[in-house]
Amino acid sequence: MSIFKRPGSPFYYTGFQIEGRKFLRSTKRTTEREARSEERRIKAEERAKFKERGASNSLTVDQGFGKYWKEHGHKLAWASEVQRYIQEILARVDPAMLVEDLTAADVNDFVQKWESEGRGEYALNRSLAIWRAMHRRARKRWRQKTQEIDWADFLNPEEKRVRHATLEEMRALIDASPQRLGVAIEWSLYTGCRQFETYGLTWDD
Repeated sequence: MSIFKRPGSPFYYTGFQIEGRKFLRSTKRTTEREARSEERRIKAEERAKFKERGASNSLTVDQGFGKYWKEHGHKLAWASEVQRYIQEILARVDPAMLVEDLTAADVNDFVQKWESEGRGEYALNRSLAIWRAMHRRARKRWRQKTQEIDWADFLNPEEKRVRHATLEEMRALIDASPQRLGVAIEWSLYTGCRQFETYGLTWDD
């Protein structure tokens, strides 16, 4: 795969394979010429790492979440949310990164990107909790090498418990709201869409 740009990013990305394992990396370069030069450096670096590890059983982040879902995630009472949060994480990190290479800096990058998108704190905490659970499982059960990450640095200890509104409270809220706002509230209640999802809807959706 040649270098390419992702929507919304000023940087070129490179995608390639080594012995069947896929890699996706940002070159952190904004010109094609510099990006190609950085691509060669990245490939050489990853080949050296691969050769050093040899026939390693190291899991990628993508594989780690897949394994976590099959072993544990799908059994949880909130499994549908777990699956969605895993997808949220994989959409914002390099899925080809090895679990053993994951550092606090990578988690911090994820948090900063999440907050820059204006996403909610509750969903961020839930995503981080799932990520932490996968990371711990990788170390304790799958015997993967992992970096030391203080997850408490990223989780908000002041998070308040979510209480669901009653049917009467929902009706009262809609009745007390201006008509256009009431329609948005009713739509969100019926569909479960978040605020950013409701207000971001287009006719194509």
